[in-house]
Amino acid sequence: MNQLALQNKTRIQPRVWAIETENSSWISLIPGKSAADMSHLTFEVQGLEKPLRSTETNNALSIAKIYNKLSNETISGLAASIKEIKKIKKNDFVIRTADKELMDIGLVTNKVTKLSSKVELDIEWKEEVFGSNAELPLIAQQDIQEFHPRMLFGTEDPALVKLEQKLSELGLDGSTQVAYESISEYKSMVGQVEQMKVDDNIVEVFFGTNRNHIATEDINKQFGNKQSDALILGFCEVSIPKEHVQGVMERPFKFLKIEFPEWLTDHIVMTKVENVAEDHFLSRVNEKIVSSQKKDALIFIHGFNTSFAEAARRTAQISFDLLFKGSTGFFSWPSTGSRLSYLADGDKAEASAPDFSTFLMKILNGTEIERLHIIAHSMGSRVLTFSLKDLDKDISFQQKAHIMQQIILGAPDIDQTTFKNTLLPAFKKMGKARTLYSSDRDFPINISELVRGGRPRLGDAGESIFVEEGLDTIETSKLPTKDSHGYLFNTKEVLTDIFYMIVHGHGPLERRLTEVKKGPLKYWHFPH
Repeated sequence: MNQLALQNKTRIQPRVWAIETENSSWISLIPGKSAADMSHLTFEVQGLEKPLRSTETNNALSIAKIYNKLSNETISGLAASIKEIKKIKKNDFVIRTADKELMDIGLVTNKVTKLSSKVELDIEWKEEVFGSNAELPLIAQQDIQEFHPRMLFGTEDPALVKLEQKLSELGLDGSTQVAYESISEYKSMVGQVEQMKVDDNIVEVFFGTNRNHIATEDINKQFGNKQSDALILGFCEVSIPKEHVQGVMERPFKFLKIEFPEWLTDHIVMTKVENVAEDHFLSRVNEKIVSSQKKDALIFIHGFNTSFAEAARRTAQISFDLLFKGSTGFFSWPSTGSRLSYLADGDKAEASAPDFSTFLMKILNGTEIERLHIIAHSMGSRVLTFSLKDLDKDISFQQKAHIMQQIILGAPDIDQTTFKNTLLPAFKKMGKARTLYSSDRDFPINISELVRGGRPRLGDAGESIFVEEGLDTIETSKLPTKDSHGYLFNTKEVLTDIFYMIVHGHGPLERRLTEVKKGPLKYWHFPH
């Protein structure tokens, strides 16, 4: 790895951690002199064998066996908290909370890990008890979690304003520089998300797939990983849990082939799949399109190692988190759904481009759509770009090309040279704007580059970041994410950026991204 990439991977400023100190019965918190002066904290996880050396999944399985009366949320929160303990470092900041309310803020002056199950922190407190009922925007059931100062953007609560100022005084400058057009609009967006959780937790998405159909009662296994002779059209219904967190795909724990049951109250669940004839399909899609203010639709194309059911759930999550009001759908190509079939999936993705072209043209010709947005992830970018390359020569497509609006490639696994010489000439003609999200922390992209003899991928960043006229490249390397390849869906900054792009048509400057020069060209990154 080159020196610049190593520098980009280095954490520039300390992290901030929120630690719940009141209701952590599963962790032994041993304070110093008093609860308000916890200069020494000891975290000792009870009952688990070497939890600090185990994976989050294995810890969750162990917790479920030992504490079989705990809810799924509590198990998830405990396993995630253990994972977070390991990340805390000397010179990080700690916010102490009690019942999720703001109490103190301090600096970690020392950290000692003992016996793979015990962590001791020395903390120098920088602020007295806030003495406020201010509640921080934290994940329920998780007692140790990273707190991103951007969450304080637009706050009016005096205690949270004080916290924001204190973080800035302690060296976390620029913590509120985010890509929101205005405080009122951001609050409106958050309010709509909260209202949707209460009012409507069922998302209907349309689909087109060239996967083979399987006759089974298991709703999650009705489509396989072989290519079908004919395009299948239909609709899925997906349930979003009331406590859904933006950017999170709430799913049961899974270990090898063992998976805990789905719960509608806790998980994103596909509840219905319906295959329909083309006329019926277009009529229903059009009904949703014409009922929307902008007569628009959004199509998602998934990446490798993705089943049909996973694609349906992801599409619903994206639609829900983006507050998209038009008709949302997805194209599912026959990914094997296995990391071991990576190269085979690449061939299947390119072979699926003609079927996606057929699906796309049905939507453009068979409905009254006026605006179409497309998001392609990972190998799904191959499906999209090879399709658009062929459609560029299609007269019937040229007559509808003005309908194309935002075209987004997220973590695309495409050879940069192939893209530039073969695909880009047609691609940069498409849509109102074309956006590429890339990262140098994307593990699958790094592996893909490695097995191909170091040939840079389109989703690369650092020195290899791809920048060309007609394409807005946005680097996401420094954004916090739990999935290095799935940052498109699980990072609030990226989701918010896409929201302003699709809903308002804003360009990078309007979204307040930071411009970076690469020779005579420019790309963008998020303020940090």
